Amino acid sequence: MVPVLKTTRFRLRPFNQHDADSLFTLLKEEKVVTAHPAHPVSDRHEANRILQTMNEEVASGRALYWLIEEKTSQRFTGRIRFTHINHQNNSAALMVEVLPELWGENILYETGRAVIAYGFSQLQLHRVEAQVVPEHTYMHRFLKRVGFHLEGVLQSWVKNDYGLLDYNIYSLLKTDDAWKNILSTSPEHFSLGNSI
Repeated sequence: MVPVLKTTRFRLRPFNQHDADSLFTLLKEEKVVTAHPAHPVSDRHEANRILQTMNEEVASGRALYWLIEEKTSQRFTGRIRFTHINHQNNSAALMVEVLPELWGENILYETGRAVIAYGFSQLQLHRVEAQVVPEHTYMHRFLKRVGFHLEGVLQSWVKNDYGLLDYNIYSLLKTDDAWKNILSTSPEHFSLGNSI
């Protein structure tokens, strides 16, 4: 079950079968998908297939996906997720994707903190990591702001149509001073709604 999380401005809820259009709107943007990197989604049928894969990963316990929407207007703004959830090692990988026209509106920080706090407090995670291509400066800024530190670079780690790609590896531990400082200065990151 994916819980509903609420922040000051946003509601993070599970995806459902009616969200393929929203997912298509997000993943057709080259600025968004090249952060993984991947090719833009070509049509809604492909978005439906991705949505089905997401649901399968959630059902298996390997991932949690949230749709981000504004509380007041219910406007779709993006997707945030934990993948590679490892209950034995208490770890998961974080990724946030926001519509490019909203990149300057602090959405990453507000929703990212909420999901990280949920992971540490409710999923009993000890480590959250993020793998980001060096060119995705928007994500790098967010990760550093919430206390992640750069562990290193996986050189030529992935090969696809863009060539051989490096990935920067960031991590945040529940015991890190940077995260404790964020909690002490702003402890209320999210509230739990009903699971859907």
